Amino acid sequence: MPRNIQGRAYLSPAETAEAIGCSVRTLGNWRLDGSGPAFMRLYGGPRGRVLYDLEAVELWIAARIAPARIAEKMKADRAKVKAARGSLPALPEKAEESV
Repeated sequence: MPRNIQGRAYLSPAETAEAIGCSVRTLGNWRLDGSGPAFMRLYGGPRGRVLYDLEAVELWIAARIAPARIAEKMKADRAKVKAARGSLPALPEKAEESV
C-alpha cells in the first residue's frame, strides 16, 4: 500500500520490486549503480529508510517498455519488407554495351 507523504504516493522497496517484477536485492543493486528508478532516503545516512516515488517508478517502467515495443515493431516491419522483397520479380539483366 503506497504511503502518502505531502500529497505524493511512495512505495517501499518490496512494493517497488513487486511492481517492477524483480527481487528486492536486484532493486538494491540497481540503486547502488544508479540504473533503477529514482528513490529517496528518509532520515539520511546509509541506513535511512528507502522509498520510491510511485510516479517516478511508473515513468521508469514506461521508459523501458516503450523501447521494447518499438524494437518489436521494427523487427516486424523488417520481416514484412523482407517478405515483400522475396515476392518481387527479378530485375532483367543489363545487356553489355559494345564500345
